[in-house]
Amino acid sequence: MTNKDSVEHTVTADSGNAFDVTIPAGGTASFKAPTTAGSYPFHCTVHPFMKATLVVSGS
Repeated sequence: MTNKDSVEHTVTADSGNAFDVTIPAGGTASFKAPTTAGSYPFHCTVHPFMKATLVVSGS
């Protein structure tokens, strides 16, 4: 992931501890996605109004 903003952001799972990564301002980060298929809602802890869902598909 690339953060093109001038402030840091996070990609934090809404529930559990599936993932939580900080992306520095102007920087990049990566994380290992869950291996179980499903939908994983997440948010930015710095900006709680920023929300999305990571979808993991089965093979």
